[in-house]
Amino acid sequence: MLIVRKSRKDGGYIVVSGHSHLDYLKKHTKKSTVACLVDESKLSSKVSSFLYYFRKPKLPSYVPYIKPERLIGSSGAIIQRFLRQDPRFKTLSRSQKIKVLRIGLQYKKTTIASMRAKVDELLK
Repeated sequence: MLIVRKSRKDGGYIVVSGHSHLDYLKKHTKKSTVACLVDESKLSSKVSSFLYYFRKPKLPSYVPYIKPERLIGSSGAIIQRFLRQDPRFKTLSRSQKIKVLRIGLQYKKTTIASMRAKVDELLK
């Protein structure tokens, strides 16, 4: 889904969310129009981000901060499941933790086994 907001300067629209969807449509189709939602106010986006802050799943304190927009439902579930199953993650340095979590954020290309393999590699 594409989300846009009205540009004040040129009167057009700016893509807020859905860049990958737009890129796909440009590369693989000849469509000149795309269905989208128009974000009409900044207040509505602030309210939704405030509500998402309380609704989002909390990660343990020893996990480095991850931007909420990067934490898609599937990747969040993968990361939380991995943290429950592998306690050795706590012994890694911050940079090593980030390398392991980056694998979890690429939720389509990863499994918990590959995250465990990365921890094994970093602990050797």
